[in-house]
Amino acid sequence: MSRRQKIRLFQLLLGTGVFCMALSFANLAEESLRLTQIVLDSEISAEQVQQIQQQEWETETPVGFCFWGETPQQTLSCQETGKNVQVTQILLAGNPELMDAAPLAWQSGCLVDAQTAYALFGTIQVGGQVLWADGKSYPVLGIVESTRPTMLRMAEGKENLDRLVLVASGEKGVAEAAQCLLRWNLQGEILNPVFLWSLVQNFLLLFPGILCAMACSRLALGWREMGDLFRQKQWLRLGRIVLAGILLGGSVWFLGSQVVIPASMIPTKWSDFSFWQNWWAEEREHMQALLLTPMDDGRLQMLWNMVKSIAANAGACLAVLWPIRERYDANSAD
Repeated sequence: MSRRQKIRLFQLLLGTGVFCMALSFANLAEESLRLTQIVLDSEISAEQVQQIQQQEWETETPVGFCFWGETPQQTLSCQETGKNVQVTQILLAGNPELMDAAPLAWQSGCLVDAQTAYALFGTIQVGGQVLWADGKSYPVLGIVESTRPTMLRMAEGKENLDRLVLVASGEKGVAEAAQCLLRWNLQGEILNPVFLWSLVQNFLLLFPGILCAMACSRLALGWREMGDLFRQKQWLRLGRIVLAGILLGGSVWFLGSQVVIPASMIPTKWSDFSFWQNWWAEEREHMQALLLTPMDDGRLQMLWNMVKSIAANAGACLAVLWPIRERYDANSAD
């Protein structure tokens, strides 16, 4: 194997490895898509959430949900160490497991991020520690992952919440969320990144599509020799070329079948010429609301994994396309 072939093989393996990273980032983002985020038009108290829970338990198919809200610049203190920390307090009502706060489902207390725990206690081993906020004590039940100083606890009484996480995914999730809001007599903005996720999924098809195009160019050289191979009765080589063509056609068909088109992009009437203009205006407003609304750590990680997936996939494509660029530059120089 020549040096050039070794370099080409290395670039192909590198691109494949980076593409696998893109797939892993996409899988991480997809895990968060099982939840639909809603920003309520008006706040709801923890007492009202209890009534909604009772109402859902009486239905045949109860929906999993968690209402939540933020209180910025909350002072936490530890009497044993005498240290204070400013954090964002996140109040929960409903199923705290949906906000990665499972211990709060069966114990009374709070969760803090590792940075806050280390600042208050000098360690992340928080067992037996107690925090104070607004004159109340809260046993520390554990550590929660967060990109900012955070304390999570269950809301009580008339404490208000203005956001909602609902167990509903994809475009069906939007319909389910709308039904829940109607059933609970609430109003709000449903934030579901269906369009963003479809872009990520379709962009992931680019790398295998490039590999198919490269295989097609190689195959085209073999097709030119088919006449000579047929006359020379070299049936084995001829069969390999035909088989490669069948596999390539199947790959192209498979990639085409994997293209994701959101239902919202399909007009009910093809004669509706204003559909695309209206669709783009609505999608642009939805994207602005999705990106500009203050994010919880789960949604932030989901969007960040989408960005990493797109970047890794672009890197994989660049790795396999770079030799083609070099050959093009060499041919142009000649």
